[in-house]
Amino acid sequence: MKTFPIIPVWILIVFAAVFVIAALVWFFISREQLNRKAMLLTPLLLAVILAFVIGLRPMREDRNAEIRLSNLDVLLVVDSTISMWANDYPNGVRMDGAKATCRYIMNELPGANIALVTFDNHSFIRSPFTQDRETLDSLIENIGELSPYMSVGSDMNIPYNDIESLLKSSAKKENRKAVVFFMSDGEITTGDELSSYEGLRDYVFGGAVLGFGTKEGGKMRYERSFVYDFEEFGDAVSVIDEETLQQIAKDIGVEYLNVTSAPSVGRIVTALKSSNNDILTRKPGVISYTDTYYYYLAPLLLCLFAELFLVLRTEKTDGKKG
Repeated sequence: MKTFPIIPVWILIVFAAVFVIAALVWFFISREQLNRKAMLLTPLLLAVILAFVIGLRPMREDRNAEIRLSNLDVLLVVDSTISMWANDYPNGVRMDGAKATCRYIMNELPGANIALVTFDNHSFIRSPFTQDRETLDSLIENIGELSPYMSVGSDMNIPYNDIESLLKSSAKKENRKAVVFFMSDGEITTGDELSSYEGLRDYVFGGAVLGFGTKEGGKMRYERSFVYDFEEFGDAVSVIDEETLQQIAKDIGVEYLNVTSAPSVGRIVTALKSSNNDILTRKPGVISYTDTYYYYLAPLLLCLFAELFLVLRTEKTDGKKG
Protein backbone atom coordinates (compact mmCIF):
# COMPACT_ATOMS: atom_id res chain seq x y z
CA MET A 1 0.00 0.00 0.00
CA LYS A 2 1.31 3.43 -0.99
CA THR A 3 -0.14 6.90 -0.65
CA PHE A 4 -0.29 9.66 -3.28
CA PRO A 5 -1.78 12.67 -1.42
CA ILE A 6 -4.16 14.83 -3.45
CA ILE A 7 -2.79 17.89 -1.63
CA PRO A 8 0.38 18.28 0.48
CA VAL A 9 0.22 16.16 3.66
CA TRP A 10 0.91 19.13 5.92
CA ILE A 11 -2.27 20.82 4.66
CA LEU A 12 -4.26 17.66 5.39
CA ILE A 13 -2.80 17.56 8.89
CA VAL A 14 -3.64 21.22 9.52
CA PHE A 15 -7.28 20.80 8.42
CA ALA A 16 -7.70 17.61 10.46
CA ALA A 17 -6.12 19.23 13.52
CA VAL A 18 -8.41 22.27 13.28
CA PHE A 19 -11.53 20.08 13.19
CA VAL A 20 -10.33 17.84 16.03
CA ILE A 21 -9.36 20.79 18.25
CA ALA A 22 -12.67 22.55 17.58
CA ALA A 23 -14.57 19.35 18.42
CA LEU A 24 -12.62 18.83 21.65
CA VAL A 25 -13.13 22.45 22.71
CA TRP A 26 -16.88 22.05 22.17
CA PHE A 27 -16.78 18.77 24.12
CA PHE A 28 -15.23 20.37 27.20
CA ILE A 29 -17.14 23.66 27.25
CA SER A 30 -20.58 22.35 26.27
CA ARG A 31 -23.15 21.97 29.03
CA GLU A 32 -24.70 18.95 27.33
CA GLN A 33 -24.76 15.66 29.16
CA LEU A 34 -21.57 13.61 28.80
CA ASN A 35 -23.19 10.67 27.01
CA ARG A 36 -24.97 13.02 24.56
CA LYS A 37 -21.72 14.88 23.80
CA ALA A 38 -19.89 11.59 23.20
CA MET A 39 -22.70 10.40 20.93
CA LEU A 40 -22.51 13.57 18.81
CA LEU A 41 -18.73 13.71 18.74
CA THR A 42 -17.96 10.09 17.76
CA PRO A 43 -19.31 10.08 14.15
CA LEU A 44 -17.82 13.53 13.56
CA LEU A 45 -14.32 12.43 14.58
CA LEU A 46 -14.65 9.26 12.52
CA ALA A 47 -15.67 11.36 9.51
CA VAL A 48 -12.57 13.56 9.95
CA ILE A 49 -10.31 10.50 10.12
CA LEU A 50 -11.88 8.96 7.02
CA ALA A 51 -11.64 12.25 5.11
CA PHE A 52 -7.95 12.44 6.10
CA VAL A 53 -7.34 8.91 4.78
CA ILE A 54 -9.12 9.70 1.50
CA GLY A 55 -6.97 12.82 1.16
CA LEU A 56 -3.87 10.63 1.43
CA ARG A 57 -5.18 8.70 -1.61
CA PRO A 58 -4.10 5.19 -0.60
CA MET A 59 -3.31 2.90 -3.54
CA ARG A 60 -2.79 -0.83 -3.80
CA GLU A 61 0.50 -1.92 -5.36
CA ASP A 62 0.63 -4.70 -7.98
CA ARG A 63 4.12 -5.92 -8.87
CA ASN A 64 2.95 -8.29 -11.58
CA ALA A 65 0.69 -5.89 -13.39
CA GLU A 66 -1.45 -6.57 -16.41
CA ILE A 67 -0.62 -3.85 -18.92
CA ARG A 68 -1.78 -2.94 -22.41
CA LEU A 69 0.97 -2.88 -25.00
CA SER A 70 0.74 -1.71 -28.60
CA ASN A 71 2.01 -4.25 -31.13
CA LEU A 72 3.63 -1.49 -33.20
CA ASP A 73 7.38 -1.12 -33.78
CA VAL A 74 7.74 2.50 -34.89
CA LEU A 75 10.98 3.46 -36.63
CA LEU A 76 11.80 7.18 -36.75
CA VAL A 77 14.38 8.02 -39.42
CA VAL A 78 15.63 11.60 -39.21
CA ASP A 79 17.84 13.36 -41.75
CA SER A 80 20.38 15.38 -39.75
CA THR A 81 22.37 16.81 -42.66
CA ILE A 82 23.13 20.54 -42.78
CA SER A 83 20.15 21.27 -45.04
CA MET A 84 17.76 20.28 -42.23
CA TRP A 85 18.77 23.52 -40.51
CA ALA A 86 17.37 25.61 -43.39
CA ASN A 87 15.08 28.34 -42.08
CA ASP A 88 12.03 27.72 -44.31
CA TYR A 89 10.00 25.86 -41.68
CA PRO A 90 7.26 27.90 -39.92
CA ASN A 91 8.74 29.69 -36.89
CA GLY A 92 12.04 27.84 -37.02
CA VAL A 93 14.26 25.51 -39.00
CA ARG A 94 13.37 22.19 -40.58
CA MET A 95 14.95 20.22 -37.75
CA ASP A 96 12.64 21.95 -35.25
CA GLY A 97 9.73 20.53 -37.21
CA ALA A 98 11.26 17.06 -37.40
CA LYS A 99 11.89 16.94 -33.64
CA ALA A 100 8.37 18.16 -32.84
CA THR A 101 6.93 15.57 -35.22
CA CYS A 102 8.92 12.78 -33.55
CA ARG A 103 7.53 13.78 -30.15
CA TYR A 104 4.00 14.05 -31.54
CA ILE A 105 4.16 10.52 -32.96
CA MET A 106 5.57 9.16 -29.70
CA ASN A 107 2.85 10.84 -27.63
CA GLU A 108 0.06 9.67 -29.95
CA LEU A 109 1.23 6.04 -29.94
CA PRO A 110 1.58 5.14 -26.25
CA GLY A 111 2.81 1.60 -25.67
CA ALA A 112 4.48 1.32 -29.08
CA ASN A 113 8.15 0.40 -29.31
CA ILE A 114 10.13 3.28 -30.83
CA ALA A 115 13.51 3.18 -32.58
CA LEU A 116 15.54 6.15 -33.80
CA VAL A 117 17.95 6.39 -36.74
CA THR A 118 19.70 9.60 -37.81
CA PHE A 119 21.95 10.15 -40.80
CA ASP A 120 24.35 12.75 -42.20
CA ASN A 121 27.78 11.63 -43.43
CA HIS A 122 26.98 8.30 -41.81
CA SER A 123 23.92 6.51 -40.48
CA PHE A 124 23.51 5.96 -36.74
CA ILE A 125 21.10 3.72 -34.83
CA ARG A 126 20.54 6.06 -31.90
CA SER A 127 18.17 3.63 -30.22
CA PRO A 128 16.82 0.17 -31.04
CA PHE A 129 13.11 -0.46 -30.45
CA THR A 130 12.31 0.54 -26.89
CA GLN A 131 9.59 2.01 -24.66
CA ASP A 132 12.01 4.21 -22.75
CA ARG A 133 10.40 7.50 -23.77
CA GLU A 134 12.60 9.63 -21.52
CA THR A 135 15.79 8.41 -23.20
CA LEU A 136 14.26 8.75 -26.66
CA ASP A 137 13.15 12.30 -25.93
CA SER A 138 16.68 13.17 -24.83
CA LEU A 139 18.18 11.59 -27.96
CA ILE A 140 15.79 13.53 -30.18
CA GLU A 141 16.48 16.80 -28.37
CA ASN A 142 20.25 16.29 -28.79
CA ILE A 143 20.25 15.72 -32.54
CA GLY A 144 22.90 18.23 -33.53
CA GLU A 145 24.09 19.91 -36.68
CA LEU A 146 27.16 18.62 -38.49
CA SER A 147 29.82 21.25 -39.14
CA PRO A 148 29.79 22.49 -42.76
CA TYR A 149 33.53 21.88 -42.81
CA MET A 150 32.98 18.18 -42.01
CA SER A 151 30.01 17.57 -44.30
CA VAL A 152 30.46 15.54 -47.49
CA GLY A 153 26.95 16.30 -48.77
CA SER A 154 23.49 14.77 -48.52
CA ASP A 155 22.77 11.22 -49.67
CA MET A 156 19.36 9.54 -49.14
CA ASN A 157 20.92 6.07 -49.57
CA ILE A 158 23.00 6.24 -46.40
CA PRO A 159 20.40 5.06 -43.82
CA TYR A 160 19.11 2.12 -45.91
CA ASN A 161 21.15 -0.63 -44.22
CA ASP A 162 20.27 0.49 -40.69
CA ILE A 163 16.59 0.78 -41.59
CA GLU A 164 16.67 -2.71 -43.10
CA SER A 165 18.43 -4.14 -40.05
CA LEU A 166 15.83 -2.77 -37.62
CA LEU A 167 12.88 -3.82 -39.79
CA LYS A 168 14.24 -7.35 -40.05
CA SER A 169 14.68 -7.51 -36.28
CA SER A 170 11.03 -6.45 -35.88
CA ALA A 171 9.88 -9.07 -38.39
CA LYS A 172 11.45 -11.83 -36.27
CA LYS A 173 9.18 -10.96 -33.32
CA GLU A 174 5.71 -12.39 -32.95
CA ASN A 175 2.65 -10.17 -33.39
CA ARG A 176 4.64 -7.07 -34.32
CA LYS A 177 3.85 -4.53 -37.05
CA ALA A 178 6.66 -2.27 -38.27
CA VAL A 179 5.92 1.38 -39.03
CA VAL A 180 8.41 3.78 -40.64
CA PHE A 181 8.39 7.59 -40.52
CA PHE A 182 11.17 8.86 -42.80
CA MET A 183 11.83 12.59 -42.20
CA SER A 184 13.97 14.58 -44.61
CA ASP A 185 14.13 17.38 -47.16
CA GLY A 186 15.14 14.85 -49.83
CA GLU A 187 18.21 16.74 -51.05
CA ILE A 188 20.97 14.70 -52.68
CA THR A 189 24.11 16.77 -53.10
CA THR A 190 26.77 14.06 -53.43
CA GLY A 191 26.04 13.42 -57.09
CA ASP A 192 24.84 9.87 -56.38
CA GLU A 193 21.51 8.58 -57.67
CA LEU A 194 18.78 7.39 -55.34
CA SER A 195 18.82 3.63 -54.87
CA SER A 196 15.55 1.73 -54.67
CA TYR A 197 13.90 1.25 -51.25
CA GLU A 198 11.59 -1.46 -52.59
CA GLY A 199 13.48 -4.12 -50.65
CA LEU A 200 11.90 -2.74 -47.45
CA ARG A 201 8.28 -2.84 -48.64
CA ASP A 202 7.48 -6.32 -47.31
CA TYR A 203 8.58 -5.35 -43.80
CA VAL A 204 6.56 -2.13 -43.56
CA PHE A 205 3.01 -2.14 -42.20
CA GLY A 206 2.50 1.63 -42.46
CA GLY A 207 3.89 5.08 -41.77
CA ALA A 208 4.89 7.89 -44.12
CA VAL A 209 7.72 9.76 -45.75
CA LEU A 210 7.60 13.25 -44.27
CA GLY A 211 9.07 16.18 -46.17
CA PHE A 212 10.39 19.33 -44.52
CA GLY A 213 11.11 22.51 -46.44
CA THR A 214 9.75 24.54 -49.33
CA LYS A 215 10.34 24.92 -53.06
CA GLU A 216 11.49 28.48 -52.43
CA GLY A 217 14.11 27.11 -50.04
CA GLY A 218 15.86 28.60 -47.05
CA LYS A 219 19.25 29.58 -45.77
CA MET A 220 20.99 27.09 -43.48
CA ARG A 221 21.88 28.33 -40.05
CA TYR A 222 25.15 27.31 -38.46
CA GLU A 223 25.98 28.73 -35.05
CA ARG A 224 25.43 32.52 -35.38
CA SER A 225 25.60 32.82 -39.15
CA PHE A 226 24.56 31.03 -42.34
CA VAL A 227 26.37 28.39 -44.37
CA TYR A 228 28.34 30.07 -47.16
CA ASP A 229 28.26 28.88 -50.77
CA PHE A 230 31.77 29.38 -52.16
CA GLU A 231 30.62 28.63 -55.71
CA GLU A 232 27.80 31.19 -55.74
CA PHE A 233 29.62 33.59 -53.39
CA GLY A 234 26.70 34.04 -51.03
CA ASP A 235 24.62 32.31 -48.38
CA ALA A 236 23.78 28.78 -49.45
CA VAL A 237 20.09 28.00 -50.03
CA SER A 238 18.54 24.56 -49.60
CA VAL A 239 15.42 23.55 -51.55
CA ILE A 240 13.25 20.54 -50.77
CA ASP A 241 13.42 17.68 -53.29
CA GLU A 242 9.93 16.23 -53.17
CA GLU A 243 10.46 13.95 -56.16
CA THR A 244 13.09 11.99 -54.24
CA LEU A 245 10.90 11.78 -51.15
CA GLN A 246 7.89 10.68 -53.20
CA GLN A 247 9.99 7.97 -54.81
CA ILE A 248 11.10 6.64 -51.41
CA ALA A 249 7.46 6.65 -50.26
CA LYS A 250 6.40 4.78 -53.42
CA ASP A 251 9.15 2.19 -52.97
CA ILE A 252 8.25 1.52 -49.32
CA GLY A 253 4.52 1.58 -50.04
CA VAL A 254 3.56 4.48 -47.76
CA GLU A 255 2.20 7.99 -48.19
CA TYR A 256 4.26 11.13 -48.76
CA LEU A 257 3.35 14.25 -46.81
CA ASN A 258 4.89 17.71 -46.62
CA VAL A 259 4.89 18.72 -42.94
CA THR A 260 4.24 22.30 -41.83
CA SER A 261 3.33 21.42 -38.21
CA ALA A 262 3.54 18.29 -36.06
CA PRO A 263 -0.25 17.67 -36.09
CA SER A 264 -0.05 17.44 -39.90
CA VAL A 265 0.65 13.73 -39.41
CA GLY A 266 -2.39 13.30 -37.16
CA ARG A 267 -4.51 11.66 -39.86
CA ILE A 268 -1.83 9.03 -40.55
CA VAL A 269 -1.29 8.31 -36.86
CA THR A 270 -5.04 8.03 -36.26
CA ALA A 271 -5.31 5.50 -39.08
CA LEU A 272 -2.51 3.47 -37.50
CA LYS A 273 -4.27 3.45 -34.15
CA SER A 274 -7.58 2.37 -35.63
CA SER A 275 -5.97 -0.54 -37.52
CA ASN A 276 -3.84 -1.66 -34.60
CA ASN A 277 -4.69 -4.29 -31.99
CA ASP A 278 -3.38 -3.81 -28.48
CA ILE A 279 -1.89 -6.78 -26.68
CA LEU A 280 -2.99 -7.38 -23.09
CA THR A 281 -0.18 -9.01 -21.19
CA ARG A 282 1.17 -9.54 -17.69
CA LYS A 283 4.71 -8.29 -17.12
CA PRO A 284 6.68 -9.43 -14.05
CA GLY A 285 8.40 -6.55 -12.31
CA VAL A 286 6.10 -3.90 -13.76
CA ILE A 287 4.45 -2.01 -10.89
CA SER A 288 0.99 -0.53 -11.20
CA TYR A 289 -1.18 1.19 -8.60
CA THR A 290 -4.92 0.92 -8.09
CA ASP A 291 -6.98 3.51 -6.18
CA THR A 292 -8.57 2.28 -2.93
CA TYR A 293 -9.96 5.58 -1.62
CA TYR A 294 -13.50 4.63 -2.63
CA TYR A 295 -13.49 1.94 0.08
CA TYR A 296 -13.65 4.77 2.61
CA LEU A 297 -16.40 6.80 0.93
CA ALA A 298 -19.34 4.71 2.15
CA PRO A 299 -18.22 4.78 5.82
CA LEU A 300 -17.63 8.54 5.51
CA LEU A 301 -21.14 9.14 4.16
CA LEU A 302 -22.56 6.88 6.86
CA CYS A 303 -20.81 8.92 9.57
CA LEU A 304 -22.09 12.20 8.08
CA PHE A 305 -25.68 10.91 7.90
CA ALA A 306 -25.38 9.59 11.46
CA GLU A 307 -24.13 12.98 12.67
CA LEU A 308 -26.96 14.77 10.86
CA PHE A 309 -29.53 12.37 12.34
CA LEU A 310 -28.16 12.84 15.87
CA VAL A 311 -28.10 16.63 15.59
CA LEU A 312 -31.69 16.76 14.30
CA ARG A 313 -32.81 14.33 16.98
CA THR A 314 -31.09 16.38 19.71
CA GLU A 315 -32.72 19.60 18.47
CA LYS A 316 -36.15 17.90 18.39
CA THR A 317 -35.70 16.62 21.94
CA ASP A 318 -34.61 20.02 23.20
CA GLY A 319 -37.60 21.60 21.46
CA LYS A 320 -40.02 19.30 23.26
CA LYS A 321 -38.38 20.07 26.60
CA GLY A 322 -38.71 23.78 25.93
